[in-house]
Parts: sequence; C-alpha cells; structure tokens
Amino acid sequence: MKIVLLWAFIFLSAGAIQAGNEEFGGKIAFLRSGEVWVADPEGRNSRRITDTGGKIEDFLFSPSLRFLAYSKRIKTVEEPGLYEKGEKPPLRSVCSIVILDLKSLTPRTEMIPPEGEWIYLDKWVPKDRLLGHSSSGFDVAGFFVIDAPESPPRELDYQQGALLVESDFTLDGSLQAYVKDSGLGKDFKNHLYLVNLKPRGEKLLVSRRSILSPKISPDKSQTAFLEVENHDKKGFDTLWVYDLRKDLLKKLHHGPAKPKFAGVSDLAWSLDGKHIAMFFPSQTLVLEIENPAQVYKIGGNDLSWVSNRSGIYSRENKLFRYSLETRKAEPFLENAAHPAFLARP
Repeated sequence: MKIVLLWAFIFLSAGAIQAGNEEFGGKIAFLRSGEVWVADPEGRNSRRITDTGGKIEDFLFSPSLRFLAYSKRIKTVEEPGLYEKGEKPPLRSVCSIVILDLKSLTPRTEMIPPEGEWIYLDKWVPKDRLLGHSSSGFDVAGFFVIDAPESPPRELDYQQGALLVESDFTLDGSLQAYVKDSGLGKDFKNHLYLVNLKPRGEKLLVSRRSILSPKISPDKSQTAFLEVENHDKKGFDTLWVYDLRKDLLKKLHHGPAKPKFAGVSDLAWSLDGKHIAMFFPSQTLVLEIENPAQVYKIGGNDLSWVSNRSGIYSRENKLFRYSLETRKAEPFLENAAHPAFLARP
C-alpha cells in the first residue's frame, strides 16, 4: 500500500539562503535541558543556540553548518499497543521537525506530523537535503526528503528511502557507500557499493551474508562495515575494513553479537582514519586499524571524535573526554548529552 504523507508545513521566515556559518566549525554541540548548546573543544564558552522551552529531543547539524534540524516535542500521547485491562500505557512524545538558519539563528520551517503519526530525523545528505521517516507507531511507514529549507517534504519511494538512510556520504558529498541485496533464503546476500558522485560512477566492493553501517574514512581510502553472522545458534559481530587503494578486505574484530542502536550508525572513524569506534548501548569499543588487537573499552556511548586520538562521549547525562594516549576519561561538561563535533566544511 502506498503511504501518502499529509503535512502541516509552516513557513516561519523567508529570504535567500546564505553561505555556511564558519562560527560553529570546530565546536562541540550537545543537548542540555532540552536545548542545543555549543562549546569550545576544551569545554569553555558554552552557549545556548535554541529557545524552545526545553522541548528538543534530537538534533542534526548540516555538513555545511548552514542549518540545524531538530525534533521539538509538541505533545505526548499514549504509546500504541495492546495492554492488559487496567494497565496504564506509557507515554510517547510526538515531535515536529524544525530547520534553523544558523546565520540568523531563526527557524526557517517547522513540519507538523499528521494526527496519529510520528516523524523522525535521519540524516543530512549532500546539498543540504534533510532525510527523515514517518511512522504510525510501530514500523517505518515512509521516507521523505526536504530539498531546501522552504520546500515541502517530498515523499520517497520506500526502497530508495531505506537505501539512503543506510548509506554513508563523505563530508564533501563526493562519495557514497550503500548496500543492496539479492537472492532469497540461503542465497541471500548484501552487496556493498561505492559511488563516485563527482563524476558519477560506482563499483561493487564486496558481497557478504550481511552488511551493516558502511562508513567511509575521512581520507576516503577505506570503508568499514559490520557483519552479523549466526553459527550453531549463536550470533557474532564481525568488523571488516575494505582498503580502497589496495582492493583488500581485512577482518578487524570478531566476537559475540551485541545489541545495536536502531537507526543509528554503529561506527565512527577517527579524524585521521587510524582508529574506528564501534557503538553498543552501554559501551564503545575503539580499535586501531594497523593493530586491531589494541582495543580501547569506553563505558559510555555517543562517542564523537574531536581529534585524532580523543573523543567526547556521554554517560548518565554527563560528557567525558577520553584520550587514547592515557586510556583515561576526564569530566567535560555537566548536565549534557548527545555530543557532536562540528567539522569545518
């Protein structure tokens, strides 16, 4: 059945799109008391850049740092589902999506979901297009893209939307890694492709039983992905790295399968591409590419690299800075979560 998205789309301000805002490049963004804040990499000069009355639940800066998209709570409703008589259903937030112009710090648009539906941020894709999805409460109902801050959402074909959500793009928008599948049953396989978008051309890198969370290294020389396998009724996670220069596939990690973050990339490269982080709900593992036996275990999540050998992560509504040099974590910011390093365009 084709899902038709009905939207209340509000134009909050007008004007020409301006160039990217370099003011935010190199800073750390984070959530504090339902608002988006930024601070210097040392944790100093914190300042709030949104004013919603503490209603923000998620946020994404565009790669150009021209725009900030955030999910703003507009109401809470009972969680859909079947409940026992007398059982009180849990509450669930219903959020709009707001796009903020970072030059003027004013909202450009706000998207309100139809009654009985939810909308979610997924990622920014090249040319400052915002990708998201809708849900009726359980499964993903459809995907949409915002081509420009004042354009109405454009519905995507379901398969196209799912492919884009699971793709990775380089910061400059020149490369895309994506996965598509073929076959059924024992013949089922995932295929990892790398697309050169400038000029356009694609190459099949590898085919495996499963390929999850492809991630291109910052220097564009490697692509990493996770494979989940089952042997003797046991699940295993394998981290692979494909060297694009040598056309060589290397196994970096193999161990018992762990829960994954739904809809969130499970991998993050260090800024120099010499380390890679694997995210799990309560722990982050960092591996050294040239010496994968060198494993750093971090008791937290949302790790965001801020230098070649250090990153900011969250735990219990606090941010910590972890150094690979010392293998130690130091307090960074109180009452803060969801850190994101804002790389300069």
